[in-house]
Amino acid sequence: MRSSPKKIIRRCGDPHAIYARILPFMDVREHRIARRGLMTFTSDYRLVRYLVMILGHLKIAKQIYRHRKERIFVSEGSLSVFAFIVLPVIIMFRVKHVIFNVNHNFNNALERFNARWMARWVAIGFIEPSEVFLRRYPFVTPVRIIPDSSASQPICRAYVFLGQRAEQFETGAEAFADAIDAGVGRQMDVARVGGSQGRRLSDEEFCMAFSPGSAIILLYNMENYSERHSGIVLEAIANGVVVFLRRSELGAHYRSCAFRVHEFDSCDEVVNILAGAAGEATLRICDDRSTGFERGLVGG
Repeated sequence: MRSSPKKIIRRCGDPHAIYARILPFMDVREHRIARRGLMTFTSDYRLVRYLVMILGHLKIAKQIYRHRKERIFVSEGSLSVFAFIVLPVIIMFRVKHVIFNVNHNFNNALERFNARWMARWVAIGFIEPSEVFLRRYPFVTPVRIIPDSSASQPICRAYVFLGQRAEQFETGAEAFADAIDAGVGRQMDVARVGGSQGRRLSDEEFCMAFSPGSAIILLYNMENYSERHSGIVLEAIANGVVVFLRRSELGAHYRSCAFRVHEFDSCDEVVNILAGAAGEATLRICDDRSTGFERGLVGG
């Protein structure tokens, strides 16, 4: 089979579209938003990809210079490229109120190094970090989410995310998904996403996953999320959708914020809760490991 010819420049999906979609729910409404340019272009050639990234960050530099007297929130970008393309503009013109949103993770040692020394001139933002994360990286500025508080709807759809990258895979996730399907498949639609048996959601299905009436079960390895966040979870939280996560440091933080998040240890917990909530307008969960009070996950 002949491979497709390489293209110098081609269209692609916006890899950071999540940040644009949840901006209305973030506590940066008083800030001017600066977005990287050329987000939907890439190349099959590494050198051209770097050039596209540099040109995209030049747009950020232009926006910061133009609005240098205002508060600015940079919603996406690369810390390494930002340091050499945008930071000189900030230092030269003494721009004082810039928050750079770290995209996805602090897992990369180079990103952590850049963030530490850049924090002298730029606030290093991270969306909904846990208290443990903030103690580990005290120079980080938390960016909070103010979720949608619209009226609740009965749960009629469940999306089981199995992961598509190596750091997401969890042992036994496929069997876990089978049990969820067997347990609640007759009461609601269950879609399996990613993994070896799942599929890719269409744009319409993807939008439905973050609409009222949905529940998202994330079967990721949460140990790999101690220094990063999941775009799926952030978008669900922002839209007030129910999310099930394996018990973790990050999950505990989300629950402490009263987001519609439930941590679980076993498949039976998820199946029992969903089975009891199917067709109900509210889903209330009491977790004896928390402070003992009930937390409404789908209700107001």
